[in-house]
Amino acid sequence: MSTVKPLVVVLALENHSLIQQIHADLLAALNERSELHIAKTKPEALRYLTSSSRPHAVVVYDPAPSHPEYLDVLLHLVRYVESGGTAVYAGVFGSFVEFPALEFMFQVAWGLPWSRGSYTRSVLKLNGTAKGLNIRELPRKYYANAAYVSGVTSASAVYLEPRVLKKLLRNKHKTPTPHEDPLETPAAFTKVGKGHLGYVGDVNNETATTALVVQMCFHRASHAPVAPGTGVPPPVPKRTVLIISLEKEEWTDSMFETLYRALRKNASMTEVENPREAIEALSATPPPSAVLVSDATINRRAHAALLSRLVEYNRAGGTVVLGMQFSNTLSGSGRAFFGKWGLEWDRGDYHRTTFELNPAGIPAPLSPAALFPSISAKALHIEGASREHAVYLPAANARVQSHVFAATPIVGEHAEQSPAVFARVGEGFLGYVGDVNAEHEGIRLTLEMLGMKIQPGDLGSTTKTTGVSFMGGVQREVTTRVEPETPLPTVSQRPREAEVAARSKQRAETRAEKDQRAESMKLEGNAFFAQQSWVRAADKYRAAAMTAGPKPVLLSNLAAALLKLQLWEAADSATSRVLLQEPNHPKALYRRAIARKEQGRFPAAKADLEHILRLDRRNAAALAELNALEVARTRKDAFSYDWPGDLELGTGTRQSDGPLEPEEESDSEDFKHGKSGSAPCKKYNHDGCEHGTRCRLRHAPDEKSVRDQLGRNVCVYWLLGTCRFGDERCVYAHDRTYLPPRGWWAGVRRIDHLRKDFNAAVAAAPREGVEESIIAEAFKPVSWRKDVWTFGDYGEMATRHAEREKAYEADLAELNRLRGLGGAGGGPPTAAAVRHGEASGSGGAEDYHSDDTEDEDEYPSEGSEDDEEEA
Repeated sequence: MSTVKPLVVVLALENHSLIQQIHADLLAALNERSELHIAKTKPEALRYLTSSSRPHAVVVYDPAPSHPEYLDVLLHLVRYVESGGTAVYAGVFGSFVEFPALEFMFQVAWGLPWSRGSYTRSVLKLNGTAKGLNIRELPRKYYANAAYVSGVTSASAVYLEPRVLKKLLRNKHKTPTPHEDPLETPAAFTKVGKGHLGYVGDVNNETATTALVVQMCFHRASHAPVAPGTGVPPPVPKRTVLIISLEKEEWTDSMFETLYRALRKNASMTEVENPREAIEALSATPPPSAVLVSDATINRRAHAALLSRLVEYNRAGGTVVLGMQFSNTLSGSGRAFFGKWGLEWDRGDYHRTTFELNPAGIPAPLSPAALFPSISAKALHIEGASREHAVYLPAANARVQSHVFAATPIVGEHAEQSPAVFARVGEGFLGYVGDVNAEHEGIRLTLEMLGMKIQPGDLGSTTKTTGVSFMGGVQREVTTRVEPETPLPTVSQRPREAEVAARSKQRAETRAEKDQRAESMKLEGNAFFAQQSWVRAADKYRAAAMTAGPKPVLLSNLAAALLKLQLWEAADSATSRVLLQEPNHPKALYRRAIARKEQGRFPAAKADLEHILRLDRRNAAALAELNALEVARTRKDAFSYDWPGDLELGTGTRQSDGPLEPEEESDSEDFKHGKSGSAPCKKYNHDGCEHGTRCRLRHAPDEKSVRDQLGRNVCVYWLLGTCRFGDERCVYAHDRTYLPPRGWWAGVRRIDHLRKDFNAAVAAAPREGVEESIIAEAFKPVSWRKDVWTFGDYGEMATRHAEREKAYEADLAELNRLRGLGGAGGGPPTAAAVRHGEASGSGGAEDYHSDDTEDEDEYPSEGSEDDEEEA
């Protein structure tokens, strides 16, 4: 009997060619125990990390996920582990990862205190106190030349140097201190959220390393996390609507054009005009979802068989609506007709008046939100219906509305008659709409009775005849007018509005206090910028943004200082966050173009400059930089590196939903309540938690939810896809009533792009017998607190960058000398010089802020002008 192997994915995004050369034994060992897949591109990596069919384990083979261009891969990997998965850094990761990238990855993305340790070869011993692995299956001694990680606890260090292990064992019976001395190790394994993270820094592919990596992938608690659902909404089958029109007039289509339009868009509609076809349609398998009878011809004796079959269909669970011209063509007493349905209804008054929705509540399952609360309609009423069957009733001060008859008050038994009724018959429902003029309000009611949920615009406009002229008994001219769709009035369905207002007021007060502190920091940053103290200016701008949130003015200023420090990736990150909120921010576009040019991302830089020119075709700074960019790009030794997706930028293939504002954070206790990995509190998200601050469960939002204005966490699977738990069992709220009107979840184009990218990756490499859908949390944008600009010591980073550039220049100069290209003023410019703009004539970041350039008036330093910009 065959068993399904668990899925293990290896992320080899930059060095996949080395796997077979160096780590064939690791691949063989993993392949023996799993269904092994190697992700070689960013779309492939995101496909496995955001699939409803989750991996059992993920091996990070190279340092690509620690690089800025793969930040979303890293953060989806973190989400995967926090939900219960296992990830192991191994392969050539320890050989190639850079120190700053490793620190950012572990400390910011993973929330671990790990950092880069020694790089040495040692004889190590197994730490018997390590947690999470089956220690007995690992060799007691481990010879490794490895890149260590430091800041590791004893419970997470798998192997240690003998002297360290001896000291650890000597002290194991002592009372542990809250802050034990951190250790360094080439092999670490720890719990993160509900899952586990491993690190193996061996650079020589020792035999024992393969066993260690496999043990980490298949530790005792390892499993593939089960997704709460998918990011694909459940298919909503179109209702099938049968219209029975036994005496259809030639003007019916035009009179009811809005009804037909809405039905064609939202249902599978069939119209029949003879009784035989009607009986066949009613007897089909499956039968129609609903039937609309457009005239009263069915009440004639000749159509008794059809009427009998229709009543049978109704009693068996079908929905029948008597509408359109039914009320206009129903003659004589209606008691016999309605008696066949077991109802005591009869024809009532015929006039126009004002009606209101039944104050006692309209019949279920009709929704009052889909109907007009008050209407004026000319209708044939129904008398004898119980009040609970009435959808509309005459208003309190209703009078007959007529150009001929007196405005008689509608009182007594006449006030009990209804122009629209809806009642259960057997297992089904029978509805009646007495409107005789095909007015928008009556059309909406007909659609609601048929079970149709329509959207604004589904009805569309209608053409009304306003006059007809005749001459000599011959029609000469018809005058018409076009009436737009009548929108439903905005009615608040939010009974807890006072609570929302109170929370909003508290947030506004907190926001104002934060903004005041951030403004003070920004002004200090401006002063430092004017003094050319770039590091101190950048620190102040960042502190302001971390206090008040990633406001465009703060991050644009920060980017200006980061460009001065030549911290290109951080400047790119800061400006990208600005442009998510203000896509047409010219200074952010220009500064990002500079940062991207200096990284060698020429197509991406060009796309930003062309964006500026679409906004202002005479922008001198952008024109000059675009020309300089072309010169730099065509240099023989120009450094060029495109990030995944760069070549698509500026092509117009990806339309945006517009600004993507970050979710507002809160200082309230419940926004921060609960430890990482603790289960969400169902009571808090549904009816309120009586334990308050004493609750041991989480009240704070997480990756599977979005915060509403009442502080509840709403399920993103229910919101954007399918939640397999349903409202009763899900720990999150299934209610959008109090969600903010604007949010990332409303970005239809962005979400559609993500779904299409996922589906394309699955189609390119389908897994046999496995159905995959994107998970809903994949749509949740990356938190700005995980952006590159948020992390690191800017001064230290700038010094390290300058040292690398100096060493690079020296190496390149020596290479040129050996090639015979050296000498004063001879040879082509260095690649580093091209990257810095010295050879292109653009001046790179310096020209943008120089006091003696033409660009100064167009793009002055934001260190001194942002107060005017805000004003």
